Amino acid sequence: MCDDTLIDLSQKETAMLFTRLDEVTPQLLTLIFKEHGILNTQQVTTIRLLEAAETKEGERGSFLVHYDDVRALKNAPRRIFMKINKPNAEWGAKEVRFYQDIAPQMFKRYRPQDFPVIPCHVAEYEPESGYSFVILDDISEHFKPARNGQPLSQFHYEKVMEGLGHLHAYWWNNAHLTDHAELPTAEALDKQLEAYQASYAAFKAHMLDLGRLGVGQQQVLEAVVSKWPHSFRERLLAGKDVTLIHRDTHPNNFMYAPREVKIVDWQNWRLGMGTTDLAYFIACFAPDNIRKFQEKRLVQRYYDTLLRLGVKNYTWDACWDDYRASIGRCIAFLLNAWTPDWLRDDRWLRAERAIKAFEELDGLSLYA
Repeated sequence: MCDDTLIDLSQKETAMLFTRLDEVTPQLLTLIFKEHGILNTQQVTTIRLLEAAETKEGERGSFLVHYDDVRALKNAPRRIFMKINKPNAEWGAKEVRFYQDIAPQMFKRYRPQDFPVIPCHVAEYEPESGYSFVILDDISEHFKPARNGQPLSQFHYEKVMEGLGHLHAYWWNNAHLTDHAELPTAEALDKQLEAYQASYAAFKAHMLDLGRLGVGQQQVLEAVVSKWPHSFRERLLAGKDVTLIHRDTHPNNFMYAPREVKIVDWQNWRLGMGTTDLAYFIACFAPDNIRKFQEKRLVQRYYDTLLRLGVKNYTWDACWDDYRASIGRCIAFLLNAWTPDWLRDDRWLRAERAIKAFEELDGLSLYA
């Protein structure tokens, strides 16, 4: 996968850097809130850690924050969610750039209940160490993660489509999109296919040894790693019908409230075809009974959102073909991250679901 994001935060200096949750104190939080204009003369008096977790990427924690003056709550958050990332110059900087430069522009246009991004108060990246952190609103009182093994409600599927529509419509063919990320080059796209083909060769040998790869599955996999679907390559190179995408729309990367959804984990954003986000969310994760009977209606809801928000010269037929072709791209993405552990978790299940959807929607006709 090419890294198409312009990471130019090397000149940014931060007054302080959190590398662990236990470094967060009322005094330091006061200083950083003042640095970012969240507090004026007020002070953070106490903080209480409500919940904490450690992941392979870093530490996560929710805090209840108290101030010496109740008027501070006009601008300052009462509950915060802090995400501290371990050193990783690529995706740490990308997530910070999203919250610093990209999300604020969209907040100016959309109502909070329509826009699927959690408000961010502070986002900092330190180039020398590679550490980064973000401080977001803690929305866990009203928003909950997806329940493992449980399908989403029809309402939440629809809200995800509308939320992605808002995200994509804002940046659709936007003249300022390339201020934040570069369009891929022909060389980069060719290297992607080479990487997919190498991954597929190793994957195929392993799966055939286990007797786990059907003839139809091989046909699909060989098609999606050998070429780009019709017009995708040319449109990506030209920046036509291109937008900003999340690129990891796993259901667990959303938070769900009774009437809203929010997207989390923005370290993989890039430029691409908007239907890639839909295809990963629906074709790779939706149960068959939902995908078969709701798929086209959900894509239509996304398309209607694009039109309502001003996207022009994009037909329904083009959107539907892009969705079908994007399933093939998602299969290739998954294949590129293949390891022998696939059969011990749900990643091969995701790929099998996507292959089945691709076959049923005649995706091969778009790769001929």
